[in-house]
Amino acid sequence: FDVCVIGAGIIGSSTAFYAASTGAKTLVLEQYHFLHKKGASHGDSRIIRKTYDKAFYTQLMNLAYPLWEEAQSLSSINVLTPTGGLSLGKIGDKNLDVIIDAAKKGGIKFERLTAAEVNRRYPYFNISEDIE
Repeated sequence: FDVCVIGAGIIGSSTAFYAASTGAKTLVLEQYHFLHKKGASHGDSRIIRKTYDKAFYTQLMNLAYPLWEEAQSLSSINVLTPTGGLSLGKIGDKNLDVIIDAAKKGGIKFERLTAAEVNRRYPYFNISEDIE
């Protein structure tokens, strides 16, 4: 083998996929059976988002989304359903400002909404006026 990957979680599987796609003879070793429930990537649903409080992760998402689309097209299995997202925080919350800054730097389209706008657009929420 040209490449041996230990662990077939999301990182190991991705590494093996891309190594094999370059023509490398690739071996993956995993301690559990296929589709086991002992890892971080098990269950009926997962979340992926484009904005994080660290700009590095937002930049990674700009690379990851096209790879997810490629994986879907190669497998003919729809695993990604983009829905948008809603990040809320107290007005003046530095963490929210960092997320907004990362979105701007990453070219991520977003809207900044007041509590009244959130409540109007999403009537199942009841956001207090000190939240945006």
